[in-house]
Amino acid sequence: MTETDLKAILDECLHDMSTRGESIERCLQRRPQHAGQLAPLIQVADHIRKTRHPTLSVSVTRAIEQRLLKRATELRQSRARLWSLPFSLRPLGTVAATLIVILALVLAGGGGIVYASTDSLPGSPLYGVKRATEQVQLFLAPAGTKRSELHIRFAQKRMEEVQALAEVKGQVAEEALAAMAEETELALEEAEKAPAQDKLALLDKLVSLTQRQQAVLERVQTKAPEAAQKGLSRALEASQQGYEKARE
Repeated sequence: MTETDLKAILDECLHDMSTRGESIERCLQRRPQHAGQLAPLIQVADHIRKTRHPTLSVSVTRAIEQRLLKRATELRQSRARLWSLPFSLRPLGTVAATLIVILALVLAGGGGIVYASTDSLPGSPLYGVKRATEQVQLFLAPAGTKRSELHIRFAQKRMEEVQALAEVKGQVAEEALAAMAEETELALEEAEKAPAQDKLALLDKLVSLTQRQQAVLERVQTKAPEAAQKGLSRALEASQQGYEKARE
């Protein structure tokens, strides 16, 4: 079973637990062939989901960001630490490693913040935690296919943030615009390092992504104030360049 398959099964379990009230035990019983790998991941994710989401000051939020990045760096520099874990966790790669990092924060009292930051938007006190959590995943992901996929996912998130802020608050998120362009460029760079059998699929995803980016940016631009037009034009130009590179 690939890491992508495992993540899909994990997402399905968590969805059933959240929407249907299914227990961890029932989820594992329905997937006996994957129970050994799923059990520790579900327990960690469920713990995070149930943790109360406190309201913290900006200074405390910044401290949590630093803890996330510090822990990610430690794991990156010493992969051997991961191999001291029980054998059932070893094959899980970045999925397990990322959850292990987040679990460390849960045990230190920051898990609710990590979970609460998932839907935060630029300007929110928790937005920095959201971005730091993404950096943890990038730190731990191998170069090439996996890292390109993450950059594509994060570029998609930045696009959705731009759209949400424009629709809900009538604001243009300059930070998200710049990050969207950067994530797209990094996705292209990592796609070049991917094996030949993966590269074409990654480039297809990037073509589709940049087309969606341009459609969203053009809609936002029609209603954006004059002060935001220059930033949106730069973002559109960067997206068009990304589209052309992906099609080469």
